[in-house]
Amino acid sequence: MIKNFFLILQNHRALLDRYHSQMVALYFLFILVLGVTTFTDYGMSADELISRTNGGMSLNYIADKFNITWLKNDPVLSTFAIPLNEYYDRDYGVAFDLPAFFIERLFSLNDSRQQFLLRHLLTFFVFWLGLIAIYHAVKLRFSHWGYALLASTLLLTSPRLYGEAFYNSKDIVLMACCAASLYTLTRLRLTLSWQSALLHAIMIALTINIRIAGVIFFGLTVFMLVMLSRLRLITMRTCLTLTVIFGVTCALCTYGMWPWLWENPFTNFLLALKNMSQFRWDNFNLYAGDYVFAKNLPWHYAPTWIALTTPILISVCFAIGVVILCVKVVSQPVQNLKHFDHFQDILFLAVAGSPIFAAILLNSTLYDGWRQLYFIYPAIVLLSVGGVQALNSKQVYGIPIAGLLTILFSLQILFNVTWMIRNHPFQHVYFNGLITLFSSHSRFERDYWGVTDVKGLEFILANDDNKRITIRSLGFTSIQQALELLKPEERQRMILDPKNFESDYILTNYRFFDGSKFEQPDQAYAMFYEIVIDGSPVLTIYRRFSSSLK
Repeated sequence: MIKNFFLILQNHRALLDRYHSQMVALYFLFILVLGVTTFTDYGMSADELISRTNGGMSLNYIADKFNITWLKNDPVLSTFAIPLNEYYDRDYGVAFDLPAFFIERLFSLNDSRQQFLLRHLLTFFVFWLGLIAIYHAVKLRFSHWGYALLASTLLLTSPRLYGEAFYNSKDIVLMACCAASLYTLTRLRLTLSWQSALLHAIMIALTINIRIAGVIFFGLTVFMLVMLSRLRLITMRTCLTLTVIFGVTCALCTYGMWPWLWENPFTNFLLALKNMSQFRWDNFNLYAGDYVFAKNLPWHYAPTWIALTTPILISVCFAIGVVILCVKVVSQPVQNLKHFDHFQDILFLAVAGSPIFAAILLNSTLYDGWRQLYFIYPAIVLLSVGGVQALNSKQVYGIPIAGLLTILFSLQILFNVTWMIRNHPFQHVYFNGLITLFSSHSRFERDYWGVTDVKGLEFILANDDNKRITIRSLGFTSIQQALELLKPEERQRMILDPKNFESDYILTNYRFFDGSKFEQPDQAYAMFYEIVIDGSPVLTIYRRFSSSLK
C-alpha cells in the first residue's frame, strides 16, 4: 500500500511539472495578496522611529545639496535639519529608509500611522521579492522548480522571519537582499558574462547599503572569480575583466547610494566597518535565564538562538547537506571544486558560516536574539535543500526516502502554518520544540521590540471610556513607538507618563536590558490583560484599582 501511495505521488508530479509555471505564479500572487490584506495587523517595533529618522536625515541632506525646492519646503522633512555628519546614527545604510521616506513625502503622508503603515507595506514587499529571489537562486542551483518552490516555502513558513517581515526594515530587508545576491552570484557563475557581473555588482552595492555586513558578498565574488581562474575554468583575462567590471561598478554604486560617503568615502566606509563589529550598545541580553552583557557574549549565543528558532527539519537537512558536501570536497577537492554544484554550495556555506565565526572571533555585539544574522538564513535554506536532494536518491527498506521527505516536510510546513495562524500577528516570538527540551521561553528574550504593545493599547481603549488614560511601562517597552501606530483620535486619549507611579495602566514586555529583574507592581494594581504564546506571557497589562471602566 505504501508503494502504491508513492506511485500516486509520482503521477501527480508529472502533472505538476506540466503546469508548474502557472502554479508558481499563483503561489507568489497569493503570498502578495496575503501580505497586503494583513499588514495592518502588525504592531510597531522599537527601531522603526530610528530607521525612519535615518531616511529623513539623508533625504534632507540630498535636498540641501541639490537645492530641491519642494523637498526643502516640506514641513515634515524640515524637522530633520541636523547636519548629516553630526547625526548619531549616520553610519547606517539607507538604501531602504531613504526611498521609503521619499515615497512618504511624495504622497504627503503627515500622520504617523500612515507613515509607518507605508513602511510596513514596503518592508513586506521587499520580503516578497526575497522569496522570489531565493526561488530563482535554487532553481539555478538545482535545475528544478520543485526544489525552488520548497526553498521559498521554507523561508515563508519560518515563523519568526515571516512575523518580522512587516516591520523589521533592517534585518529582513537585508535578508531579502542577500537572497537576491545569492541569485546574482549563481547567475554570474553560470554565465560568466559582463552583464551578469554588472547586475551582481549593483545588487551587492544595494545589499551593502542596507547593512555593511553585505560586504561579505564582495569578498566571496572576488574569491569565486580567482578560484575559477586557478582551476582553469576561465582564463586569467576573463577573471581580470569580470573582477574589474564587478569591483568598479560595486564601488561606484555603493558610493552613489550612500549619501554619508559622499564627503569622505574611504574614511567613512572603514568607520562603518569598524562600528559593525563592535556596535555602540552597552546593555544586557536575557540568555538562558541570565542577563549577559551584549559586548561579552558566550561563543554559543548565536548558534543557540539559531537552533532554537529555526524549524527543526530545516536544521536537520542543513546539517546533512553540510556533512555530505564536506565529505565530497575533502575526498576529491580539485575535482569537486570544478563541479558547479559543489563549488556553489561551498560559497553558500561561506555565507551561512563565516558571519557566525566572525561574530564569535571578533566578540561582536549582538542583541535581540540573532536578528543581526538573519541575512545568512537564505544560505541555510539553500544548503538544507541540498541535504534534501542528497537524500532523495536513497531508500530505506525498499521505500524511497523522497516520498518520506515529502511527507515530513508537508507535516513541518503544515505545523508551522497552523502555529502562525493561531498566534497571528505575533509570529515573531516563535521557538521550536527544542525549547521545551532544554529550557523555557521565559529564559530568553521574547517580545524584545514591544510589537505587542499596539494590541495592548487597543484593548485598553476598547474597554476604558475615559477621555484621558495615563500609562507607563515596567522595564523597557516601546510604548512611545506603539502610540505612533494608533489612529489619531485614539492617540490623543493616551498619556505616556513614565514618572507617574499612579498611572491608570502599566505595560510590560518582560524586557530589562539593564540587567534588572521583573517585579510585579504593588498591590494597587491587578492584571488586566495578557498575551500568552505557547504558555509564556509576552505582554502583560496591569490596571490600577481606582481606574474606572465602562
